[in-house]
Amino acid sequence: MTSSERKTGVQGATVAANVKRLMEEQNLNSGSLARKIAEIDQPTELADGTAVKPAKLADLAIRRIVAGERKVDVDDLVLLAYALGVAPVTLMQEPAPTAGSMVLTPIGPMNAGIVWAWITGRTRWGKWPEKDASSSDPRYVLGHRIYLARANPPWTEEANAAWEQSSLSFDED
Repeated sequence: MTSSERKTGVQGATVAANVKRLMEEQNLNSGSLARKIAEIDQPTELADGTAVKPAKLADLAIRRIVAGERKVDVDDLVLLAYALGVAPVTLMQEPAPTAGSMVLTPIGPMNAGIVWAWITGRTRWGKWPEKDASSSDPRYVLGHRIYLARANPPWTEEANAAWEQSSLSFDED
């Protein structure tokens, strides 16, 4: 199958490659990974009482994911990450030798460190966290703080600190 025949985009291809790599590193085949996923005790009801169907990934589904013939939804991503012993975001980023290496994204090639900081909620897309924190433009700093407060769960230190700091008033000369 050529890349033009894939049913997934760049991000899906990255997830597929990472799943394949991790399966190889752990000496798993699609059948053994499917069995690991089948053993996960999944809820059948949400906290609000809504019934949900537990997600399963069969051997064929995993083979199709690795081949780029099947898209990975959020439930699949979480199950695959859990069964492979990694964080879901680990499956989402192309492995890179350094933070300065370029990786492919649906938006184009990007610096691996910036992509990682963005998908982990530490910075806005395309900006280094250190630059954001030390910028001399108060509107830029305020925008970054608001982003951090929205991008992180409200119970995290990052979100709480960002909300507190964003309430400071800046002069808009």
